[in-house]
Amino acid sequence: MSVRSVFDLIVNYYVSDSLNRLKDNGHVYVTELVSCPMKHYLRKRYPTLALQLNFNEKILLGKLVHEGIESVLHKIAQLMDNVEVEASVSKEINGVTIVGRADIVMSDAVIELKTTRSTKDLPHENHILQAAIYARLLDKSRAVLLYIVLNNDVRILEYDVDPISDEMLYQLVSELKEKKPSPRFPWECNYCVFKQFCPVRQINRQ
Repeated sequence: MSVRSVFDLIVNYYVSDSLNRLKDNGHVYVTELVSCPMKHYLRKRYPTLALQLNFNEKILLGKLVHEGIESVLHKIAQLMDNVEVEASVSKEINGVTIVGRADIVMSDAVIELKTTRSTKDLPHENHILQAAIYARLLDKSRAVLLYIVLNNDVRILEYDVDPISDEMLYQLVSELKEKKPSPRFPWECNYCVFKQFCPVRQINRQ
């Protein structure tokens, strides 16, 4: 098998996974709760563009590193009690079924893995919110954000996160339904593949 064939298999795998996530099954992913509400609807309207959200050199490298770490953790989890890797979660909140997969679930904590090439502004707001949601959905007392920094000096940085409140989780679902605030964070429009079609875009906000 050639190097090109291996690369094609990897890309096709992620394309298939992304297309499955785009199917309109009425579910909302945890990652959609922590990003621009308008993006949730534009993903469904422009599914081909949505694929671009998951495919560039940096994102593909991050996915491969993330899955490599999870593969090792799967083996470790088999030797430990009360540890689950890629734990599925599904819960109805405010009439919406929220689904996701937590990276690592322990007896008292949820661990979310992230890869990054820069330590600037860590931990990121959307990552904090994502970890906090998983802690609440899985009834854990805390969450841990674990950043694997992929630059000339590979490092692992750890941040503790408190669970989100039930009231805040309900509010996030309501905001998704109402499509506001869009964007949720000032920087989102600058990196969004839907910006040319978005009726509420706010470009160059920092």
